[in-house]
Amino acid sequence: MGKFRKLGRHAAHRVSMLRTMVSQLVKHERIETTVAKAKEVRRKADQMVQLGKD
Repeated sequence: MGKFRKLGRHAAHRVSMLRTMVSQLVKHERIETTVAKAKEVRRKADQMVQLGKD
């Protein structure tokens, strides 16, 4: 995988947070967050969409 933002958290916390945020984005179609987190969530959400297409 490529580079990623650390977001000031340990790996397990970061993964859990991003997983939750992507789930909430899908569920509510919109979330309120920081720019850095939004960029990471967008990357993860795009990966999920690609998995769904295949």
